[in-house]
Amino acid sequence: FARCSYTEAVAKLQEAIKGGHEFVANEVNWGDDLGSEHERYLTEQVFKCPVIVYNYPKAIKSFYMRENDPGTDGAPGPTV
Repeated sequence: FARCSYTEAVAKLQEAIKGGHEFVANEVNWGDDLGSEHERYLTEQVFKCPVIVYNYPKAIKSFYMRENDPGTDGAPGPTV
């Protein structure tokens, strides 16, 4: 599996949009939850393999997800 921080994933999606790729939700900002179309783009077009996206912002993670240690920007994320 490839590994990618949430911040890096958002940056890659924003680059794709600037490059002309169109998503249904065509605006991706830090703090937004990633949709399945975003996850598929990362796995199929960017990394070409399954991707573990980590350090999701705490505000968009489910209550049962482990929080990161103090001083970090998110919580561990799912495999997409």
